[in-house]
Amino acid sequence: MIAVFLYRNSDIKVFVKVLLSIYTMFKIKSEVVDSGCQMLKEDLLQIKAEQKKATLDKHLKHFTKWVQIIYDLKASGEITDMDAYEQIKDLWRNLEFTKAQLEVDNNTSSFL
Repeated sequence: MIAVFLYRNSDIKVFVKVLLSIYTMFKIKSEVVDSGCQMLKEDLLQIKAEQKKATLDKHLKHFTKWVQIIYDLKASGEITDMDAYEQIKDLWRNLEFTKAQLEVDNNTSSFL
């Protein structure tokens, strides 16, 4: 609306200055929005990485707790060597599966 008014009054220099200032204003806002989006993406990636680390840490604690229980059962003679080995092997497979799932999720970012 301002541009139409200035153009009708044939003050071309003022018209061009207004257009340039509007362009500059939108360009600056666009750069601010772009940098804000980049910061948001970085924050989301950091949150996702922290969640994955917490998940893996939880699974590691679970693994060590159950290895200790299995060891204690084996030491007290309640289970055989082979039973202890099989149970620990199953726990290890579950831990590897969890780690692999977290790595697959890390390579595919669905929100970017």
